[in-house]
Amino acid sequence: MTWVTRSREVWLLAPDSYIICLLNIQALDLYKIKPFLLLSILSLFLFLPGLSRMPVIDRDEAHFAQATRQMIQTGNYFQIRFQDNTRFQKPPGINWLQAASVNIFSNADSTSIWPYRLPSLLGALFSVLLTYFFARRFMRFKIASIAATLMAASLLLVIEAHMAVIDASLLASMLLMQGCLWVIYQAGVDKKSLHWGWAAVFWLAMSYGFLLKGVTPLVGFLTVITLCITDKSVKWLRGLRILPGLLLFGLINFVWLIMVNHAEQSNYLLQMINKDLLPKLKGGHESHGNPPLYHLFILPLTFWPASLFLWPAGQYAWLSRHLPVVKFLLAWLIPSWIFFECMPTKLPQYILPLLPALAILCALAIDNHTNGSKPSRFIQILQILWGILTISLALAIAVMFYMVMHQISMISVILIGCIIALTGMTVNYARKGFYQTAITPALTMAILLFMVVFTEILPTMEPVWVTRNAAQLVNNQLISEEKPLQVVGFEEPSLVFNLNTKLIQFTDGINAITSLRKNPNQLLLVEASAFKTFPFTHANLKILNSTKGFDYSKGHWVKLLLIGQQNSGENQHVHL
Repeated sequence: MTWVTRSREVWLLAPDSYIICLLNIQALDLYKIKPFLLLSILSLFLFLPGLSRMPVIDRDEAHFAQATRQMIQTGNYFQIRFQDNTRFQKPPGINWLQAASVNIFSNADSTSIWPYRLPSLLGALFSVLLTYFFARRFMRFKIASIAATLMAASLLLVIEAHMAVIDASLLASMLLMQGCLWVIYQAGVDKKSLHWGWAAVFWLAMSYGFLLKGVTPLVGFLTVITLCITDKSVKWLRGLRILPGLLLFGLINFVWLIMVNHAEQSNYLLQMINKDLLPKLKGGHESHGNPPLYHLFILPLTFWPASLFLWPAGQYAWLSRHLPVVKFLLAWLIPSWIFFECMPTKLPQYILPLLPALAILCALAIDNHTNGSKPSRFIQILQILWGILTISLALAIAVMFYMVMHQISMISVILIGCIIALTGMTVNYARKGFYQTAITPALTMAILLFMVVFTEILPTMEPVWVTRNAAQLVNNQLISEEKPLQVVGFEEPSLVFNLNTKLIQFTDGINAITSLRKNPNQLLLVEASAFKTFPFTHANLKILNSTKGFDYSKGHWVKLLLIGQQNSGENQHVHL
C-alpha cells in the first residue's frame, strides 16, 4: 500500500488507504496546532492567576473600567465619560472591547473587575501566538517557539495582561500590523508576488490599533521609512497598496470620529491631541516625566526574565544586521525606541509594542550560540548582575508586604528560597554557554513568581486596597442617586467603580456640609487631614466608621472617615 501527500491534497494509490491518509492529514493538522495549543496553555498559566482576585487598580484601570460601565448604563457607546466629565484621552476602542466582555459575562452594576480585564488577557494571548506565527514564517520552529515563550513570560506583558487598560490589546494589533508588513517586505526583497490580503490586513490592523491608541501608525510608518532608507529602494512598497490602504484607514477612523463628535458635541480628535498628546510631547505629563534612556535603563526589569539574553541579542543583531530578517526587526525596534526615549513623558508600557522584535532577536541569538560555548567574561558579569536583579525582585516583594502588613509572609520567604535556587541554576547554565537549557529554570521561576504575587501576595495586602475597604464601610441602603456619598479630600477613581456611577460625588468641605444640612441622612467620606480644615463646627457630626490604608497613587498613608449627622441627644466628640 503506497500513498503520497502534498500539502492537503492526497493522491491514493490503493483503495484501502483512505483511512490511513485521513489519519495522516489529521496528524499534520495536529502538528500545526500543537505549538499554538502549548503556547496558549503557557500563556494562561502566566496571565490568569489573580485576574479575579486583584481589586480594581488606580488610576488608569479604574478610569477605563468606569467609562466602559457608563457606556453600558447609558446605552451610548460613543460617549467616553468618567461620571459627568468627558475623557478626551484615548479613542473608544478598548471601552468597546470591555463593554462586549461585560455584556457577555457580567452586568454594568457589578463591581467585579475581571470581565473588564478579559480583553487585556486575550490581547496578551494573541500577541504571544502572533509572535510565534510570524516568526515561524521566516525561521525554524525552535526559534519561533523560544521567541514566543520569552514574550509570554516578560514581566511587562504579564502585568498588562492583568489590567483593564489598552496596552495588551494594542500589542496584538501592533503585532498583526507589523507581521503583515514583515511578510510584504520579505516578498519585495525576494521579488515574489503577494496576495493583496496581506496589505488589507496591514491597514485594518493599523485602523484597529488607532481605534485603541494613536501610536500604531507611528510605529508602522517609522518602520517603513527606515526600511526604505536602509535599502535605498521603495519598490517593495507596491505590496502595501498605499493609496487604497490610506483610503481604508481614513474611512474607518472617519466613521467612528464622526459618531463620537456627534455624541460629545465636540471635535474629539482635536481635543484628544490638545489634552493628551501635546502635553506628553511638551513635558512630563501627569508627573510622568523621565530623562532620556529611561526605557533602556529599566529594560532588564520590564523584559525580565528574557533580559538575561539582551546582550547576546545585541551582538547577534549587529553582526547579522545585513540579513533581511534582522534588518526588518531593527527597523521595527530602533526608530520607535528612539522616539519613545525622546518623549518627555515616559511610562514603562510605552515600549511594549517593541518587545516582540526584541524577543525574536533574543531567540535568534540563543539559537546561533553554540551549545556549551562559554560567553565572554563581560557577558558572564552581566549574567551575574541579572541574577542579582532577580533575587532583588523577590526580596522587594517580601519587603513590600512587610512594610504594608507589618508582618512577615511565609509564602514570600518560601518564594525567595525558590527564586534563589532557580536563579542559581539559570545563571550557572548561562555562564557555561547552555542558553537553551537556561530557559527552563528561568521560565519556571517566572511562572512561580507571577502566580504567587498575583494570587497570594498582592490580593492579601488589605491596606493597599483602601477604596475597596472604604466602599465596604458604606451601607448602600443609606446612599442613593438622590443622596449620593459626598467625598472630600480623596479622589481616587476606583472609589467610583467600587460603589457606582451616581452613588458618589466628589466635592469640597463647604459643599459637603451644605449638602449634609439639607439632607440629614446623607453620608460623608472624608480624608482625615481634610476634615481638620472643615469650615463649620464639627459638633453635629459623628464618625460612623473609619479605615486606614496606603494610597499608592500618591505614595502615602491615608485615613478615611465615614461621617454622618449626630442624632439629637448624642454628645460625641470627633477624634482624629
